[in-house]
Amino acid sequence: GVHPGFPEFKQLVLKYKPALWLCGHIHEAYGTEKLMNTQVVNASAFDSKKGYSITLKDGVKSIEPVELKRE
Repeated sequence: GVHPGFPEFKQLVLKYKPALWLCGHIHEAYGTEKLMNTQVVNASAFDSKKGYSITLKDGVKSIEPVELKRE
């Protein structure tokens, strides 16, 4: 029930209101969610072996999950 992460990052998002916030170190929180009008993307690919393709045009146009291959 506790959301992992840094409370300071949330405060920055709420203060500056960016269209997109990218992070990736906290493996338990892989995925996307919205915080107010900011799209938050946690692309911690090590455990999930997934990432995201993000298209920007006047803000966030699309976010698509992609499978990553390891060689």
